Amino acid sequence: FDWARGVTIPLRALLTEPKVLDVSLSPEQTVLQPGSVFDVVLKITNRSRSPLVVRIGHLIRPKELADFLEIVHCGFLLPVKLQPGIEQEHSGTYLLRGSLPEGVRQLNLDYDFRPTHEK
Repeated sequence: FDWARGVTIPLRALLTEPKVLDVSLSPEQTVLQPGSVFDVVLKITNRSRSPLVVRIGHLIRPKELADFLEIVHCGFLLPVKLQPGIEQEHSGTYLLRGSLPEGVRQLNLDYDFRPTHEK
């Protein structure tokens, strides 16, 4: 199976309003074995002058493999309120299931940031 090579998971932030939010991901990519757990930290700064509420969606590609990346814990499943100019840190923990089909070498995890009209 060549599992020693691992599965690469690049992480990316998708911003609908890139001038309003500053987002960094740590790590930006991970390589791990099926059955492993990994953590992601999001640092988000609202660059606007007023509070903003955003929803952060998880987009896993290819879509047909989404069930093999399990959310163990996520501090941003609910909408996140961001005060202007203040950096906030949110974390998530994921499990790459051991039942991942053989031959899969990469899954992509994108975070989709969408402002809401909630206050």
